[in-house]
Amino acid sequence: MILPLKNKHLTAIDGPNFSGRTYLLRLMTGLETDVDGRYPQSNTQEQGAAYIGPEIYNAISGLAPTVEEELNIHMAGSRYKEELEKMNEILGLSDLKQRNPVTLSGGEQAMLTLSCALGLSPGCLAIDSAFEQVSTENRKQLTSRIMKGVFPGTSFFLADNRLSEYPEIQETVPIPDQIHTPDKQRLLPIAPLNAEIDLPLSIQDTASLTLDHLDFQYPHGPHVIKDLNLTLEPGRLYTLTGKNGAGKSTLAKLLCGVLQPDQGHIRLNQEIYDAWASPGRQVGYHFQNPDLQLFSTHVEDEIAAGPGAQQVEARQIGGRTEALMNAFGLSGLKEDHPLEMPFVIRKRIALAATLAMGCPWLILDEPTLGQDHTSALALKSMIDQMSSKGFGIVVISHSEWFRSLLDAEEIKLGDD
Repeated sequence: MILPLKNKHLTAIDGPNFSGRTYLLRLMTGLETDVDGRYPQSNTQEQGAAYIGPEIYNAISGLAPTVEEELNIHMAGSRYKEELEKMNEILGLSDLKQRNPVTLSGGEQAMLTLSCALGLSPGCLAIDSAFEQVSTENRKQLTSRIMKGVFPGTSFFLADNRLSEYPEIQETVPIPDQIHTPDKQRLLPIAPLNAEIDLPLSIQDTASLTLDHLDFQYPHGPHVIKDLNLTLEPGRLYTLTGKNGAGKSTLAKLLCGVLQPDQGHIRLNQEIYDAWASPGRQVGYHFQNPDLQLFSTHVEDEIAAGPGAQQVEARQIGGRTEALMNAFGLSGLKEDHPLEMPFVIRKRIALAATLAMGCPWLILDEPTLGQDHTSALALKSMIDQMSSKGFGIVVISHSEWFRSLLDAEEIKLGDD
């Protein structure tokens, strides 16, 4: 496969999940070998290459305690230093200089890793689905700079499941129907999502969730949630929106009991509810980063773990697990280790595990990350099915297209 590189600052690569997009980008940047076990020889080799995958948290060095020092590590002597400083100011990274990189939101981490990668002045930079968790406004700033040739010595290659939301990109390069990859890249028994399966999940009542003057501040960090008053009505579908770092994931973690509010209360049908004391009982949370959620050694056990902890009857656990594995195309992976799966499959496993808990409230944090167009449509149908059964659902997503599919009420954080 030959990609058209001449006179192009950005090449957008289009194709569904498991079409070979990730393999191609990793091959181009020297992280994979070809079918004969050879690393590629390219005209960018002398200038170096960089790859940013969907697991953007893995691209943080771990060497620096602050964003400022992380940037300094990568930008020392960079030919792009001046332009990156301008870009970081516009993106808001300059306001985060004293934050620990691992405490940033997913979108903020994605922007930070891009800036760090560019600081190395690579001849080739591959961006694999990393922009999917960046807000529309910030993504436009990034792609505008790339396409205007602000970084003239770097060829950019972008694989993204939301290219239809990039009106500035007029031309894409499709992945061929057959791309030759090593056998280990092609043998996973993965099936498409099947939204036609009736999920054996039901509830009798969903209580309202009320946030009463809620405050939360990270240690030595920002005041993310301040005097927030909000009521989520039972059995409703909501979308939670806001710029990167507005506190969407933080609010989700407060509601499910992963974090504890500094002040204020969460009320369940007007009764004070301590989610911190009983996490995951009323609110099931699907993490934006699936690796923070997965802990079992087999896919089947991962999905069964939640209802087991909820003391669901064994026969029901079996029924839920089987139905969800079929719905998410995981039946052929029962005995596989979840953390050995590709990112797109880890997201599916974590989603299935969250639904399996049967909590009356579900918060799905960027559920479409890494999922192609067809898979996202199936996820929409699954959300509709759960909503029709009476579950209260909150969806966090930067995809304007996906949010437009949902018959949901929008809650926007960060508005004064």
